[in-house]
Amino acid sequence: MEAVWIAIAYVLGLIAAFFRIPVIVGYLAGGLALYAFGQTTTDLLHAIGHIGVLLLLFTAVCTSGSAASSVLRSSA
Repeated sequence: MEAVWIAIAYVLGLIAAFFRIPVIVGYLAGGLALYAFGQTTTDLLHAIGHIGVLLLLFTAVCTSGSAASSVLRSSA
């Protein structure tokens, strides 16, 4: 059942990318839609969600053009 949930979120992410909306919006829409239809989460999906949030946070920090990254570049 978890594979179906992930597939629905993936498809909605592709649809969002087609309309040039951030893919994360499609993933969130998939989760909200499934929740609205009364689906409940499992421990596996909960763990996958936590891993996804951690990866998203580290990706955002590594790719942002923040002041911290410019300080690190100037000190080298």
